[in-house]
Amino acid sequence: MFKVKFLLFFFLAFFISSCDEEGSSFLPGYSGGTGELVVVCSDPEWMNSDLGLVLKRILQGDQAGLPQSEARFRLIHTTSKNFQSVLKTHRSVIMISGSAQNPIEQILVEKNKFAKGQLLINIQGDKRTEIIQILNENEDYILKLFSEVELNRLYLRNKRFGPKGELKKLESEQNFSMALQEAAFLEKNEENLVWIRSERERIKDGFQHQISQGILVQRVPYLDRTDFLPKNILKANLKAMKEHLPGPQEGSYMSIDTVNFKPQSRELTFKGGYAVEMRGLWRMENHFMGGPFVSLSVLDPDGDNIIHAFGYVFAPNFNKREYLREVEAMIKSLTWEKSTSSQTAEN
Repeated sequence: MFKVKFLLFFFLAFFISSCDEEGSSFLPGYSGGTGELVVVCSDPEWMNSDLGLVLKRILQGDQAGLPQSEARFRLIHTTSKNFQSVLKTHRSVIMISGSAQNPIEQILVEKNKFAKGQLLINIQGDKRTEIIQILNENEDYILKLFSEVELNRLYLRNKRFGPKGELKKLESEQNFSMALQEAAFLEKNEENLVWIRSERERIKDGFQHQISQGILVQRVPYLDRTDFLPKNILKANLKAMKEHLPGPQEGSYMSIDTVNFKPQSRELTFKGGYAVEMRGLWRMENHFMGGPFVSLSVLDPDGDNIIHAFGYVFAPNFNKREYLREVEAMIKSLTWEKSTSSQTAEN
């Protein structure tokens, strides 16, 4: 039976503390783009083996909740020889290694191995059939580690470069905090409701194209456990979207597509409490617009209200995986002040 070994203990639940970088100041910064992942194995294994097929299935499988097919990660294959030079400092690495001289089957999880903020997962075993078994049995775990470290990198970037003035408004007027990305601003800031927007343009084929991201955060009274049922979360978000997320023409407003793509939900622990995450597609009523969304619903620390944070992306000319990841990173940086003296335990 293989074992999982942590050479450096780190707890990822949603975000790693920035102090993880302490003690690694002598290392270079990580390289590579968001969503990239380096796979280190031999050429024959990658091109013509069951091991290569399993790696591609896990890491290049479709990202859930997007309007078109997009892989979970953009993979860069290299051999162990080439990894030692060009790609050694890449942000995210999965390595296949081991031999008859080192027959222990194990997963080594290492952070800051060759670069600050780097995550390296080394899967060891002398038999490739055993490594395939390790991959299949730990698919969700491996994806969770790589996905959450990407969220953490965005969180740290937002914490450093995000708009400090907008953050102060949230903290003083809404009683919660969120690490916003640099271009974000408060479109609406009302009692128990805030609409955060980020608008930019990007050139493609010689033309400027719009990219819109946003988060609608609302606080509604908590009645009972049925408020966390997916149908009731959808109902609460739909009501707020109709009232607060208007479209570009009169009578248009943002809604959720429940016909062409059924929203997917999952339960999770967030800041020590129960939460429900939902992913799916939004559409504009009475206008032709749409895109992916991710939402988080969690009970506030006092237990009196549910906080619904609904995040969306509109980027019709581009892949949307990384834009949605940016929105998710902002949502999952949500923290709040408790009106009572005790504080909610962190994950």
